[in-house]
Amino acid sequence: MTDAAPTPTGPITRASVTRVGTATVLSALCGYAVLYLAARDLEPAGFSVFGVFWGAFGLLNGAAFGLLQEATREGPLDAPHRGR
Repeated sequence: MTDAAPTPTGPITRASVTRVGTATVLSALCGYAVLYLAARDLEPAGFSVFGVFWGAFGLLNGAAFGLLQEATREGPLDAPHRGR
């Protein structure tokens, strides 16, 4: 059986930082657009319910992404050979 491809260990490039930064800014702008549209189109009582939903949605996504990152970090480096 062949060895797995080596994992890249080089420095973080400016292009990769730019891509991640651009994606982060775009995601934030989309979130603000949702809040703006909800505030514009909903009554105050409806917006308060939406605000609770939006906060809970952010809380659950933040927790899920944190768990995903930690699970990825703790995963085996050579998963196909697990159990040997």
